Amino acid sequence: MSAPPKARPARTMNPNGSVNVVRLGLKRRVSQDLYHVFRTTTWPRLLGVVAAAWLLANLAFAALFYLGGDCIAGAEPGSFGDAFAFSVQTLATIGYGAMSPKTGYAHALVAVEAFLGLLFTAMTTGVVFAKFATPTARIMFARHPLITDFDGERVFMFRIANERSNNVVEASVTVSFIKDQVTKDGTFLRRFTELPLKRSATPLFVLGWTVFHVIDEASPLYGLGEAELAALNATFLVVFTGTDDSLAATVHARHGYDWSDVRFEHRYADLITQGEGGRPRVMDFARFHDTLPKRAPEEGS
Repeated sequence: MSAPPKARPARTMNPNGSVNVVRLGLKRRVSQDLYHVFRTTTWPRLLGVVAAAWLLANLAFAALFYLGGDCIAGAEPGSFGDAFAFSVQTLATIGYGAMSPKTGYAHALVAVEAFLGLLFTAMTTGVVFAKFATPTARIMFARHPLITDFDGERVFMFRIANERSNNVVEASVTVSFIKDQVTKDGTFLRRFTELPLKRSATPLFVLGWTVFHVIDEASPLYGLGEAELAALNATFLVVFTGTDDSLAATVHARHGYDWSDVRFEHRYADLITQGEGGRPRVMDFARFHDTLPKRAPEEGS
């Protein structure tokens, strides 16, 4: 009876460049790093947390006003709805004038809630502004890098594109080859090696850029096929950096390729169509990720 096939290990890096590792043993408290948590979370999650905090705060103070009895002038005694409405007005410092505190207990609650409302508004505004103000790059990375012969050389190649119509000046790309390695004393580690590129920088990045690494005898990829890359659990980390000409700010993007993403002896589909009759060239991004076997006719992959 043959042994069951060995399960393929999970990829160590996600396509967005984040590390696919579960962290254990850290004693970091989220409450001590809230700003970073809110800055890095998604917009729906941030807005959901803000809405939930706003609702809970108003419910808590409405309950305190409700327990204070007839302490709100202009409100119906024993009405939780009026207490909640008064809490909303107080937290937001609206003050329509129809309802107001009329006891020392209510005045104390109003003072505390108004102060917390100022802090809540300031912190929420700061986080939202910081997320909006953070410059980002909209860089499209080809879904599959290639190892193939190109222009008489063996190369590792992939292409990237600018999804915006702006210019990115002084753009640069670095590619790191990451593999499993066991040292002579039996220590397991992940070895990083930066791949030299034929062109690692461009003064102006507008549309597309094909990045090449020549696989010669000095290359860490020399002699490696699909089976060898799989045995090394190979990963390629791509980091793009440049200056957004519109924002005058540094932007960056990263992408991770697993060994299983690499296609051998393929080429990329053509993107650019020459214009006729004085018309401009057309770049069809719908074909950006398409690859074809080297001898195949031009058609979708």
